[in-house]
Amino acid sequence: MKIASATARSLAIGHATPRPSVSPLTGLANLAVAVMHHPQFRDREIVECLETRVQYVDPCPDQRALERIYDEEYNAVFGRDFGTAAPAFVERRALAQLKFLEGVPFGRVAEVGAGWGALASLLSRTNEVECYELDSRAVDYMRQKGLNATLGALEHQSHEQFDLVASSMMLEHLPRPLDALKAWRRCLSPEGHLFLEIPLENPVPNWWGADPARPYWVGHLTFFAKGHLDLMLHAAGFTVKKASYHDHPVSPGYVMPGDHQVYDLTQIPTSHDTQVSTADHPKLLRLLAQKCDY
Repeated sequence: MKIASATARSLAIGHATPRPSVSPLTGLANLAVAVMHHPQFRDREIVECLETRVQYVDPCPDQRALERIYDEEYNAVFGRDFGTAAPAFVERRALAQLKFLEGVPFGRVAEVGAGWGALASLLSRTNEVECYELDSRAVDYMRQKGLNATLGALEHQSHEQFDLVASSMMLEHLPRPLDALKAWRRCLSPEGHLFLEIPLENPVPNWWGADPARPYWVGHLTFFAKGHLDLMLHAAGFTVKKASYHDHPVSPGYVMPGDHQVYDLTQIPTSHDTQVSTADHPKLLRLLAQKCDY
């Protein structure tokens, strides 16, 4: 969807001067240029690293601002009502992720930001699974489903030794994603694996959703393109073992450049969840990495 509305134009920043920043991919100093104001964190800008072209919010919103976004907007946009069953798009995504993980050897699993516990429920059939979640309502929901769920972050449980850490549609929300990856690495066994799924939505101004002022990407802080996650994982001490790109993000409110209406998730064939993309700009990355020493 092209930026055409007055609201969208008001969010864009033109002729910005490069400024010092810190890359979310490597943790190193870099120069970045402002691209637009974040439509939800209005006092923050989305900038682009001149070296890697990764886009991210700088400076990062404080904890109060992040809590406001999730309390007021996130659950409404994504239909997170823990008094009901998980939405269909959550369940179908979990099935696609399970298929991706076929043949990976692991026994003890930690899922961070487990939400509805859809993937954890599938994995728990054959593995010992611990779910970590910051939303107390999600924790209660998962416990009612019989899952072992902890209110808190995996980063605070560094003494644990897991064979697999799984994170789905979460890394883009974290204020310091590189630090989180390093912390998760410390929780893994010597040859442990890391499963990640992230949306690919860079450049940001082309990936709005139905309304530029209220994009589907509620609370996203880092906007990845092809190759960006590889750089971040290398900096965190991982080597990529397997990756696949897909055309279907299984997210409500998603509109691509050139599209004229929001995706109707019920009309998208389930084969799109696992079918590998041949597009130059796929919408989603599913990746498996392994802990290494270098």
